[in-house]
Amino acid sequence: LKMALLGDSGVGKTALAHQLVRQTFSETFPTAGAEFFSYLVDLAGPGLCRVQLWDASGDDLASDSGASLHLLNGVDAAIVAYDLSCTDQTTIDGWLGRVADQAPSSAAVGVVGCKSDLTSSTAPALRAGLVPDQAVVGAVSARTGAGVREFFHNLVLVAWRSRSGGQAVLSAEPRDSTMVQSADAPPAQGRRMALDAARAQQQQQQ
Repeated sequence: LKMALLGDSGVGKTALAHQLVRQTFSETFPTAGAEFFSYLVDLAGPGLCRVQLWDASGDDLASDSGASLHLLNGVDAAIVAYDLSCTDQTTIDGWLGRVADQAPSSAAVGVVGCKSDLTSSTAPALRAGLVPDQAVVGAVSARTGAGVREFFHNLVLVAWRSRSGGQAVLSAEPRDSTMVQSADAPPAQGRRMALDAARAQQQQQQ
């Protein structure tokens, strides 16, 4: 499965990816270009499913709609991340609009509020009607790990069901063995080239 992380710069997308795949937290600098993480999810029924999670610079995506077009090409799931402490939800609407316009119609949609450890409430305060009815919604903390595995596990289940035509019988409960393997992202000097590589791959397929 291919999944893509979108959202404003500084909301915590890269820290979230590190917590998911490596179970670690560190203060990260803004992502330059794009990077990806690969890990295996243990699904009851189909067995192991490899997930490739793409994380791109929020500034690059915001300033270049073509960047998000290439990032969302062929995704099985698109995730819009936002800062739970931010009261302005205009940009969330904008990112969801990009997903609706540029991602495959079969792609699962996730909306995740980050930095729940810094807010007084763990529930995303989203405006009514903002999020698609079938979206997977969650509140997480990359610092403590709270909610991270559960959110991604549930999103993977929805994406797998969509990809398999709804025929797979899956467990909706995360297990200790959910994340059983991870692969490091490309070296820092190669991150800026990763999105260009995705673009080139799409052009070759056309």
